[in-house]
Amino acid sequence: MAVLFSLCAFAAAADTSHTVCLSSAGRYEIDLTTHPRVANRTIILRNIGTEDIVNPWIMANGRGDWFDAERIAAEAARGATTPAEKAWKIWHFVRHNTYHWYPAEDATEVQDVTKFFNVYGYGFCDDVATTLEYLWKARGFETRSWRMSGHVISEFKLGENFVMLDADRDVFYPLDDRETVAGVEECTTRPELVSRVSPPFMAPMYAETDKLMFQQTYATTHTMAMRLRPGETLERGFYNRGKYHALIGNEKPPTYGNGRLTYSEDFATTAFRRNFSGLKNVASRVENSASINSPALFAQTPTQPAFIIYSASSPYPFVDGSVTLDVQLATTATQIQILAKSHKRTRLVGTIKGPFDGQRTFPLTTFIDPLKAPAVYSFTLQVGFGGSSDPSAAGLNGFALDA
Repeated sequence: MAVLFSLCAFAAAADTSHTVCLSSAGRYEIDLTTHPRVANRTIILRNIGTEDIVNPWIMANGRGDWFDAERIAAEAARGATTPAEKAWKIWHFVRHNTYHWYPAEDATEVQDVTKFFNVYGYGFCDDVATTLEYLWKARGFETRSWRMSGHVISEFKLGENFVMLDADRDVFYPLDDRETVAGVEECTTRPELVSRVSPPFMAPMYAETDKLMFQQTYATTHTMAMRLRPGETLERGFYNRGKYHALIGNEKPPTYGNGRLTYSEDFATTAFRRNFSGLKNVASRVENSASINSPALFAQTPTQPAFIIYSASSPYPFVDGSVTLDVQLATTATQIQILAKSHKRTRLVGTIKGPFDGQRTFPLTTFIDPLKAPAVYSFTLQVGFGGSSDPSAAGLNGFALDA
């Protein structure tokens, strides 16, 4: 297998990118200090080999090993030698790598630890408290959370006492010795601990008599696992294209980035068969030594329906996309249809009616619908053709996904 890394820069100079070709599985280090003009605008992983690349992952300067919840917890506490140091490092990790903003969805879409750091990076106090409680618990602490009117916070137990560190509001409340940190119950009985640090509206929250102590429910099932099939490219950008997923208020986050998953196939070889998850009644010009005037892909039995299915999957939710078809339709009786399907919905993306010879691009915006529909992490594209007595009357010369 081989993967091509390309790191592109902002500057319009000769050394604006750096490319490394890796020819086997393993861990590689790429030293960019010898390429000072590379500004890390984009990281591109392209599979130029013949086998799948399984779970590609990039870290910067030894940080960002956030493949799953356990590895996030390990990095959050890395280097700590005492329980107190471990707890504080985890708190700092959460507050430095997240910010307060409208969550994209309710419940586990954001309160999945891996998604919270890798996919979004922002949420409300309950999302932050959920993540903080998991990280403390994953590193051996007894934890609990409190729900008040307008706020949710988590605590960990250090020695005999519970300690409250609020990562959502970047605050904690010292006792009179200025060394011991108060827990929620101490803040309840002594509201001045809160008042001398936080704005006036915070102390009454702790004074409520109906606040609820509970254990957070968090998800840890999501990972950043993915496969790059031959010809696929994953682009991770340090900028955005104005696309984001947001069901709650449709509020645009102040800081976010976009990536891109692309694939292009011209059906010039038989390799396409391994990249498509479904093929029915499909023949190709290269396999059948068909006339150069026939489509590259056509129906084996012309009078019967034929289709190809391409499956797109990513550990990041799709927020937009398009599919481009290069088609040949010889008569008015021929057509090609494309359907998009996820586990939540099916949409007719488009129809091309003959006679037609050329390319047509269809947007996937209304199918993915990032401001109205739940997050989409995988979907299929089914392209149907055939139904003619002539095998050269309807077929495909190319297929491309940009999502």
